[in-house]
Amino acid sequence: MILDGGLGTELDDRGADTSPPLWSGRAPLAYPVLLLAIHREYVDAGADIIDTCTFRTTRRSFENAGEKEDEWRRAAREAVRLAREAAGDRAPVSGCVGPLEDCFRPDPAPTGDGARDEHLELCRQLADEGVDLIVLETFGTMGESLAAADAAREAGTPRAIPFGLSFTTLADGRLLSGEPLEGAVRGVCDLGAAFVCVNCIPPAHVTSALDILARASTVPYGAYANLGRPEPAQDWRGSAWLPPLEYARIAASWVARGASIVGGCCGSGPEHIRALSTAAWT
Repeated sequence: MILDGGLGTELDDRGADTSPPLWSGRAPLAYPVLLLAIHREYVDAGADIIDTCTFRTTRRSFENAGEKEDEWRRAAREAVRLAREAAGDRAPVSGCVGPLEDCFRPDPAPTGDGARDEHLELCRQLADEGVDLIVLETFGTMGESLAAADAAREAGTPRAIPFGLSFTTLADGRLLSGEPLEGAVRGVCDLGAAFVCVNCIPPAHVTSALDILARASTVPYGAYANLGRPEPAQDWRGSAWLPPLEYARIAASWVARGASIVGGCCGSGPEHIRALSTAAWT
């Protein structure tokens, strides 16, 4: 399964305003033509799944940005419409859900019923708009991962919308919070996740995480790496950027380790996905 690549960094590279706290969340309303073009490029590149531009489309983020009430719902609705228009009948559309706070700082991550209820709000909105699956990504703490997975499970019924969850990890394979990845993987699998991945970590960190996924997961697993947009809170520095063919070569080693899902995260673009989709092992 070939996922698509970065949306936020592609928007930023093409001149869109991706400043915090909304980051890419304003794109469906402010840059619909540009966003549609990027989605179409990923479809043409061979992506098997097209992700909605809803990583930051939460009530919390839009309130922090001073937007009017329920503007986030309008953004989510438009994001799904644009992804569906681009995908047509060539690829399913996945509703993207990110952490409620900074994805690279585990300390402010909410947990428990409060986090579950907030995630459920977006998951239900995406389900109501007709996504084919829900992808929870860039989660670095066990508590919020389990809360989000429980929300996605509830939002997916009764239409039986599958969900998967992708974690961010340290170089040794632990979650960004320092908690064991094994426990988080087993927890979300018990909650019904259809797949698990790691994402937004440099390619050099993927192997240790994949080995843990292979041991702990009862469902398909994979990886989509960050290609050159490190953050100060991460435990790596400098550029992880790789040209498309080199990235595909490294991804082949992940497939050899059992990964059945690969794609790109921040810094990757349509040509990286094209390289993955046309690689000899696909």
